[in-house]
Amino acid sequence: MKHLAVLFLVLFTAGCTNPAYQRQIGKGPITLSDRAQASFEEYLDSNPSVFAITEDGSTSWGWYYCPENEGCRGNNFVYTGPAIRTCEKHSRGKPCKIYALGRDIVWKTEDK
Repeated sequence: MKHLAVLFLVLFTAGCTNPAYQRQIGKGPITLSDRAQASFEEYLDSNPSVFAITEDGSTSWGWYYCPENEGCRGNNFVYTGPAIRTCEKHSRGKPCKIYALGRDIVWKTEDK
């Protein structure tokens, strides 16, 4: 059982440091439009999973949540690609990035 916990921790950490995953996270200064802020608040009121937004903060159609009665399994990383694609489908060609995973804002406002 101890080995299983260590394996889980290693895989979880590897997913967070994966370069492909890191490219999906937004970075740089961002200001959410009033509409995007309202959408983010609605997202937070759900059982949040992934919130994607255009790099200029104007459009946020790409968010996923887990309906409480469905007992979703897995992690939020599974939904990053679909969230970005949904956002970009509605953004009139503007690129989208991940703004939040669950309730945590992961957008990097500074280069580190």
